[in-house]
Amino acid sequence: MASLDMVRKDNRNMNVFKMDTHGCDALKSSHDKMNLLKVIFREIFRVSNIPRKCPIAANKKYFINNFTLREDDFPPIFPSLEFQMKIEISVDRDEKATGIIKGRIRK
Repeated sequence: MASLDMVRKDNRNMNVFKMDTHGCDALKSSHDKMNLLKVIFREIFRVSNIPRKCPIAANKKYFINNFTLREDDFPPIFPSLEFQMKIEISVDRDEKATGIIKGRIRK
């Protein structure tokens, strides 16, 4: 499951999207038309050893280092904001990993 929240000025979270999908389907969609998920996956693939397609090897350490979204990754009309992205990885409903990415877009 992946979810993306924008943090409002009053520090409340506003959910932008929530996706519950098979990991291989998410990897496939990372190559689809330009969307936020594609932008995120493009950077993940750039700074990690995560494979671009299945199968994903078991018992291997995967890493993401220095994940950065740049201003030119977003349309000019995109507002300044803070965000939080949570990714949960489960196998047969057994949670194996959780990652939280927090950041902000400054204009």
